[in-house]
Amino acid sequence: MASLTNIVNPPALTFGFACYGGITACWSALRPIRWPRTDGQTGWMTSSQPGALILINGASSAGKSTLAQALQGALPAPFLHFSLDFFLFGDRVLPRTPQGKLRDWTTIRPQVFQGFNRCLPALLTAGNNLVVDYIIETPQMWSEFRTLLAGYDVFLVGLDCPVAELERREHARGDRGMGDARRDALTVHTFTAYDLELSCQTPLANNVLRVIREWAGRSERAQRVFPAVPLL
Repeated sequence: MASLTNIVNPPALTFGFACYGGITACWSALRPIRWPRTDGQTGWMTSSQPGALILINGASSAGKSTLAQALQGALPAPFLHFSLDFFLFGDRVLPRTPQGKLRDWTTIRPQVFQGFNRCLPALLTAGNNLVVDYIIETPQMWSEFRTLLAGYDVFLVGLDCPVAELERREHARGDRGMGDARRDALTVHTFTAYDLELSCQTPLANNVLRVIREWAGRSERAQRVFPAVPLL
């Protein structure tokens, strides 16, 4: 019987182990899980080096997910796209009524957000590169991110969009709470510091090229790890 390494090329195999290790780490809420290895030892089957994170912050309907998806296809290295929207707008994660409405959201919202946030260092530790779109809503959330991601290679992108355009998109989408975009726009960029700031009115291809160029040059900076001290 052919071995796995003869069927799958080594880079793909490494990436697969990293994905599996990261997902398993999310299940355990960052508590280590150990399983048998083929070499008789026990421990994680992961990359020896943590992955890098491109974190896109902006208001609802600013185009964060569109940018993240475009980046995933254009970046030279393999990246996982990870988003809270997968939980909020998928139909198989959160509890829903027979009519499809979210059930008990007020009760479970804090732990869903906290669980998602804790998955990021778990996936990075397993060796996954991540491109994540998110709405960092409050200074407290910003502080939590800086604590969770301290020591990781984080490239923070701010995606700005005029309120009028946000509201136009919000209305056209029809699946977002009316007024969410305006509320986000007034606060989401007021307490964060960015490696790169973009406008939603710039063509997508141009924004993708800018992120890739700036991200590729990040190693030239003196400090690439995310500090733990909050910038409030």
